[in-house]
Amino acid sequence: MSDLSIGNLLREARVQKQLTLEDVASLSKVPQHYLLAMELDQFGIIPKDKADVYFSEYAKAVGLTVEELLASQQQEDTEKKQKEEDLQQTAKSSAISPNDEKKVEVESLKVEEEVQSEVPVLASRSSRYNRHEKRDDRTSFLPLFVLTLLTMAILSFVFYIVWQQMNLEKQETKTSYSLVSRQSSQAESSQESSSTSSETNSSSSEPTAMTLSSEANGDQLQVTVENAPETIEITVSLSGAESSWVSVTNTEAGSEGLLLSSTETNSYTTKLLADATSSLITLGVTEGVTVTINNQKVDLSGLTSTAISYVTITIK
Repeated sequence: MSDLSIGNLLREARVQKQLTLEDVASLSKVPQHYLLAMELDQFGIIPKDKADVYFSEYAKAVGLTVEELLASQQQEDTEKKQKEEDLQQTAKSSAISPNDEKKVEVESLKVEEEVQSEVPVLASRSSRYNRHEKRDDRTSFLPLFVLTLLTMAILSFVFYIVWQQMNLEKQETKTSYSLVSRQSSQAESSQESSSTSSETNSSSSEPTAMTLSSEANGDQLQVTVENAPETIEITVSLSGAESSWVSVTNTEAGSEGLLLSSTETNSYTTKLLADATSSLITLGVTEGVTVTINNQKVDLSGLTSTAISYVTITIK
């Protein structure tokens, strides 16, 4: 376990629990691309003010503690440091000692004092030495170059994953918004249709208002009731006259008349029979008397007689 980085430890713990990054994101409330960055040990990508919180939440979601992860990382750092020290010690032990360097210098001086016939040999040795140095330089430069390429590849991969995740989230947001808008439009259309239907039904179910039309001729008044309801109620009352004799035919109370008086009974109300299609109202006087049918006033102004008058009601 000490050979693993923090990111590897988090990933192994997640895999052991058979969780996906999406599952961990749902449990820890940490964005999925930041979880991936932590698994790749790219903590620099995470905002500084959120790094500790995201790290702690991820560890908790996969059953680890921050202390375990930090202890593992510290152990790994210690082992790396020990390996580096061992490598440095090995390099020092294999390096050329000062005595050997002096011997090389002496040998070089001797070679320089040799005859010109040996100059090509010296040149050959010198060129081989230079080529050896160049190979060493290239060899020492190669690990750095490979490490740089590897780092760039990791960063490119992380950037690509984050970019893909952001695009996916945008697409999901657009899809969700489109779905909500479509559902809202459908709900509004349904509500409007329901409202229109209700209004139509209400309009169709409303009864047509009753209307009165009258035609007078001397002491006779013809009143036609159109769109009459099932119940017809007739009221005769005094509205200025001292008294008047009144009778109404085809009523539930019969056809007998009665005398209205301002000091006693000043109004008379009765209902027509359910199957009645007409009724005759007899008035002792017309001036100062009011007749209403279902609370609609009958116009008596056309009657020219001030004595007995007759109001014939026809129901349609």
